[in-house]
Amino acid sequence: MSGPTFLPAEFKDASKAAPPERTRKAAPFSLRLSDKERARLKREAAGKSLGGYIKSRLFDEGKPNRSELAEMLGLLGQSGYAESLAILVEEAQTGSLLLDKQTLTQIDQACAHIAQMRACLIKALGLLER
Repeated sequence: MSGPTFLPAEFKDASKAAPPERTRKAAPFSLRLSDKERARLKREAAGKSLGGYIKSRLFDEGKPNRSELAEMLGLLGQSGYAESLAILVEEAQTGSLLLDKQTLTQIDQACAHIAQMRACLIKALGLLER
């Protein structure tokens, strides 16, 4: 039993067609870290996956860190500095500001707290300190 020696044109064309190209996934990126570097990375990731944390640090530069901003806003909210500064200014203008040891200590503490809020805000916004 012998088959036909010719093929219909549709089959000939189909047999010559190239297979569809497969898209290749990008190969994973490997990075060697020392034990010390990996420990630092885990600490800074603070529970996030290391890959997710690395990607966020590399590609999310314009995004402020929400938890750091929330911390800074909490510090600002509980401080009452706006009201206290207004009182200090008013007392200084009227000449009734008493600068005793306790007042100077409180002013120093307020300055330290404001410096802490500033550092937190700079970090959260990804700004470089001068």
